[in-house]
Amino acid sequence: MILTSAELLEHYCDSENEKQQKHIKRIQQMVQHLSSLVNDVVLINEFEQDQVILKPITLNLIEFGKILISEIKLVRKVQQKINFSYQGHEFFGKWDERILRQMLSHLLSNAIKFSPADSEIDFKLIQQQDTIQFQVQDRGIGILAENQDKIFDPFYRGDNIGTIQGEGVGLAIVKKCVNLYGGQILLKTELNKGTIFIITLPIPKN
Repeated sequence: MILTSAELLEHYCDSENEKQQKHIKRIQQMVQHLSSLVNDVVLINEFEQDQVILKPITLNLIEFGKILISEIKLVRKVQQKINFSYQGHEFFGKWDERILRQMLSHLLSNAIKFSPADSEIDFKLIQQQDTIQFQVQDRGIGILAENQDKIFDPFYRGDNIGTIQGEGVGLAIVKKCVNLYGGQILLKTELNKGTIFIITLPIPKN
């Protein structure tokens, strides 16, 4: 309701009044932020209560990746260049769209959040025998060595984040999604040079 009201205000207010438009945009952004946060907390609670089960549908991972990037660019007004690539041939199968979306959107959003505006982000799909590997690499601030064992804990934020917005739930959700698939997640990072997250999931048999 708040978002709809803000959109009406945007439509009927003076489009030339920069101050008005600035405040309306801020309302819209904060509503979207709060909505996303509520969804994340609800999902974490579902995981904690063992209420999340896989609901696979037929997906083309290449098309899914392209759509996901388009959605993120639209919502977050991405300034970085996102390079999407894929290797292999088994990208068509039964996957849980909600779980994949949560897992990959949080990784891409973090890469955007912690990277310079003029940098590049690499998003790769790699099929290896009976597994699919998802790689998200940024050229951002990196993760401190003493923080790396804690970054998947709910509501944990790294010591070098400073004033960058966030609640520390994204990577916790990513880890739980990976565990749900019986997969693995690895990270390689270097301060002020960037981070790469590598997720390996078994290809569903059915």
